Amino acid sequence: MFKANSKSARTIFAVSVLILGALAVGCQEQVADAEVLGQAAASIMINTVELYNTGRRYRLEAVISPQYVGHFSSMSEPVVGREGYTEWILANRTAYSDFTVTINHMVAEGNMIAMQWTVNGTNDGMAFDMQPTGKRINIKGIT
Repeated sequence: MFKANSKSARTIFAVSVLILGALAVGCQEQVADAEVLGQAAASIMINTVELYNTGRRYRLEAVISPQYVGHFSSMSEPVVGREGYTEWILANRTAYSDFTVTINHMVAEGNMIAMQWTVNGTNDGMAFDMQPTGKRINIKGIT
């Protein structure tokens, strides 16, 4: 299980969502047409959001490279590979049982993608060695 530094649950939650932008690493296909590539990148982001929202692991291979390494300021050790990423998502979903990521706006062109998102959840479970607070979070960000 992950060990948290002295960051708040809200910060850990926000950082976990910020990695959505790094997930395009798992897309290994080369596509010549920029429009098709943009659609592929958008599809990866949509699948990643679904993975966060549902915890369904069948999406994992489509969005996470086996060589994935995630470094988070709130974590003492990096998140490594698909298994580590699965643990990371499950820990967040445990801490926030009603965890939802909403895509507000997304633009994809060529091999670039930008997404404005909102995360909502209630910290009603224990994760990262932190007790639940019962508080709701609403975090907006751009990846």
